[in-house]
Amino acid sequence: MLRADFTAGMETTLDEISVGKLDWQSYLIGWHQSYFQPILARAYTNLGADLQPSDRKNELSDVACPTCNHPLSKIPSQKVSGGHFLKCEHGCENLVMFWSDRRNQWEIPQAKSENAATAEVTSFACPVCGKPLAKFPYAKDGVDKVMLKCADAQARQRKDHADVVFFWSSQEKWWSKKFGDLDEAAKPILGKAATGKEKKAAQGKPKRSSKVAKPSPKKRGD
Repeated sequence: MLRADFTAGMETTLDEISVGKLDWQSYLIGWHQSYFQPILARAYTNLGADLQPSDRKNELSDVACPTCNHPLSKIPSQKVSGGHFLKCEHGCENLVMFWSDRRNQWEIPQAKSENAATAEVTSFACPVCGKPLAKFPYAKDGVDKVMLKCADAQARQRKDHADVVFFWSSQEKWWSKKFGDLDEAAKPILGKAATGKEKKAAQGKPKRSSKVAKPSPKKRGD
């Protein structure tokens, strides 16, 4: 059921999804309908099974496709808000829309790019490097949310920043599984954080004595 060309391209696809170049929801929907369903049907046929994908037509919605203006179909799914998403079945390839509880409307999913130039920088400091934390949007179960991560794109790729992710909790606080509440995690470094080189240089400097050297007493006869 797996093709060599598919498995060879999977790593590249996952890399594109991880950096926000490809939307994972659209990719999975396209993969399921264009690859998995047809190959599953062929497998049933080869095995002589009497099971075939259902020919039942999906219920039409009252939302028009923004490309061809045909009504979008309701595709059942337990993974999204409302129990279904919308898809065009009139030739507009991979055009889907998901319900946004935040904006109270149907929206086409957009790839979320962690670009510090467009991300909103906050006054909170990263608990690892001391640089500002920035807001990055993400979606969970069809609901738009925001998380805080280090604004330095290169730092985010390092292992020591892997757990620097803060989410808005039910207690109305920014919280991280590793660092706890953001206010507590950021307290020691609200000012400028010293780097390892700066600390080492400071440790190597000789300490100045606070005592003033007293002049030696003059000998008699001088």
